[in-house]
Amino acid sequence: MTIDTAARPELTDLEAAARERVSDLLRVRGGHCAACGGTEFEVGQALYLGFLFLDEDDDAYLVALNCRNPSCSQPRTAIRLRRKEFLD
Repeated sequence: MTIDTAARPELTDLEAAARERVSDLLRVRGGHCAACGGTEFEVGQALYLGFLFLDEDDDAYLVALNCRNPSCSQPRTAIRLRRKEFLD
C-alpha cells in the first residue's frame, strides 16, 4: 500500500540510499523484531518528530519498519534516528 505524501505531508519518503543506511544501522545496532526476533525489515517512510514533540531533538525522526517474517504476529515497528544518520 502506498501512502499519498501530498495528503500526509508530515511523512518523508526515503530513497534507496537512505533505506539502505537505515538497514545498515539496524544490523550494526543489533535491531530485531520484539514479536518474533527477526532481523530483516522493510524500511518505510520517516516521520519528523522534532516539531511534533517538545522533548525530542530538532533532528529526530521515527522511521517505519515492517518485519519480513511472514509469520510475525506484530510486524510493524519503528526506529528513532537523527537526520544525519540516514538522510544526509
